[in-house]
Amino acid sequence: MKFLNLAGAAFAILVGFNVSAQDAKPADTKKRTVALISAVGDQFTYLRQKESVGSNMEPYSRRIVKVPNGGLDNIVLRGLDKAYSAQDPDANKIFMRLAAPEMEGVLPQHREKVAIDKVMEQLAKVDRSSWDLIVAVTPAWQFSATGGMGSKLQGIGLYVQPLENTVGDFDSELGGQDEFTTSDPNDRAKKKKSNIYVAPYSYTQLWVIDPKTLSVISKETHKQHTKLFDPNSASLDVQKQMTVDMLATQIEGFVERASTKALKDAIGTVTVEEKLPPGAKKDEPAKK
Repeated sequence: MKFLNLAGAAFAILVGFNVSAQDAKPADTKKRTVALISAVGDQFTYLRQKESVGSNMEPYSRRIVKVPNGGLDNIVLRGLDKAYSAQDPDANKIFMRLAAPEMEGVLPQHREKVAIDKVMEQLAKVDRSSWDLIVAVTPAWQFSATGGMGSKLQGIGLYVQPLENTVGDFDSELGGQDEFTTSDPNDRAKKKKSNIYVAPYSYTQLWVIDPKTLSVISKETHKQHTKLFDPNSASLDVQKQMTVDMLATQIEGFVERASTKALKDAIGTVTVEEKLPPGAKKDEPAKK
């Protein structure tokens, strides 16, 4: 199956991305220091709708693809980096990821809790005295099929809905047969209604953490996806409207944009400002 080669093709270029605290530049004490952590892991979910008549089996083919070398985490970190740099371009940033073996064998519905517990456990062992903020991303779990997406999805993956609605108006038992707004993979500005599409998705939980106490300042769930359909393609299978490389590029770009958006939304609720001495007003210069 060609899709099994997707992960390596999509993410090999990110092997050199800076993801370790040890590789970070020495902190400038005049600048804020933020730790950006991805604990999304190495599991990429591939879910494809299939015909199901009179069966109690779920109407999908499901596979978990292992993405090597921290590929998924690297893309998430790149998105977080872009978002925080737009907010505070001079900040010192430390990039970290949770080692994949830490999540080995954890059920999809438990990955969020296990991931954040392990992140907190590791953070407790690190000198955080010079840090001003911690942002961590973990997988999020979606049990039910909603919004034209399949069921039991977590983290990062791809949903394929290849079946036309030829019966008429019926319930979403096959993952949703209503027509949805889709984007042309060759020009995302071009939109079209369709009930067949491929949809990269990012279901994550974003945590903003106080580095001094490790208390959670805010926790936000972000479940994002984009539906792709090429109306000019002659392919009978919607997944084959794009080559593996094209699909890989679409997934990589989407996950990065989703991570950027998630952090931008979150830091809009978190004040990023210079710390002042007790009793000082914002319009007063801090006394030395």
